Amino acid sequence: MKPSFVFIAICWLLTACGGSNDNSGRATATAPTFPAAEAESDKDVLHQMPNGDQIEEAYEAVLKKIGASDDPELMEVYVGFSKSTTGPAGDDSHLSVELVSPKDKNKIVSCRYDFNKRQAREPQEVTLTSGLGSTETFIDTYDGFKATLFKRADVLPFDKAGAIYEEAIAKSGYGADKCYVTKFHCKRFPSNGLNTSIEVQSTRSGSASKGFAVDKEGHVAPF
Repeated sequence: MKPSFVFIAICWLLTACGGSNDNSGRATATAPTFPAAEAESDKDVLHQMPNGDQIEEAYEAVLKKIGASDDPELMEVYVGFSKSTTGPAGDDSHLSVELVSPKDKNKIVSCRYDFNKRQAREPQEVTLTSGLGSTETFIDTYDGFKATLFKRADVLPFDKAGAIYEEAIAKSGYGADKCYVTKFHCKRFPSNGLNTSIEVQSTRSGSASKGFAVDKEGHVAPF
């Protein structure tokens, strides 16, 4: 009788440990996924250059942050977009404006607006210089930089941004699905006046890009 008892005990143990092929009652470990959290972190990220309405909103936010008037004297307006190498959630788009300080006309202040965060950063004073090395001098007076200033009315309206993006992409020759606009820049140079430019970046090569000049009416021409 003892051997039979041992046999029955072994069979009972096998059954208790899952000897059956029925897996319906087993818990299976799976890797956790967080689609909601991923979507939340990506919801405000722009994956292309901001459109005209977005640029206008950002520009007004910058003026408010600086405490400037509605029509300040500008030194530079720059809109930039860059694709992240780590994934779409890391794409960056921002507006940067340099203008005469409302507190001291002999100074230039700069302020950046981050589209992904929908907010303007704290303004920073800009140090202006002329020359290089031993000939470099600091420009600390309004008369020293006034030749580089311009007004908003001197450049094309922001609401034409979409049209010039499309024209620049078409004229780049890269193909609409193989490139993107990466830069929109307005700046006055004493030697050749006010320049507005746009740059198109190829997605096939990090070193392949083409720049275009843009006039006040929004016409795009290669450099």
